Amino acid sequence: MKQLSFLLVLAALLFACKKNDEHPIHAGEYFHCKVDGRDWYASKDGDMFAQAVIATILGDTVLGISAYSNTEVIDIYCYNKQLFSQGNHVLGSLLKDSADAGYDNDLSTKEYRTDSMHRGILNILLIDPRRKLIEGTFSFSALHPVTFKTVNVTDGFFSIEYIPH
Repeated sequence: MKQLSFLLVLAALLFACKKNDEHPIHAGEYFHCKVDGRDWYASKDGDMFAQAVIATILGDTVLGISAYSNTEVIDIYCYNKQLFSQGNHVLGSLLKDSADAGYDNDLSTKEYRTDSMHRGILNILLIDPRRKLIEGTFSFSALHPVTFKTVNVTDGFFSIEYIPH
């Protein structure tokens, strides 16, 4: 009877600890948002040598994040900002705001970019130099320079091990 109880408990634990294979990424790489209301996750798409998310910090003044899924890319760049402090950074025109973001859905044409009229927010929640971990939230609206269509990227969250330079 004890063996049957043990097996039932063990089976329940195994089923409760179901692995999430729907959005496989490395540990320390989490990047999720909604693109025009559609869930979007960074994903290696089965390529064991690919990186789903890359984050680089140059000193404490430049941050670059690129996230990939199939042929789609979302990137966020901040230049000449004091990044090792938590808080909000305006994503807009690179010339005016020193920070911008973009979305590319096919890697072959012009990409959607933030500008002075299509803006967003990057909120740095955590920068841990010891663990080389950066976490934050983001949202933005971006314009395609040829079609003049917009894309809305909302509810973004990331937790990424960054590469210091």
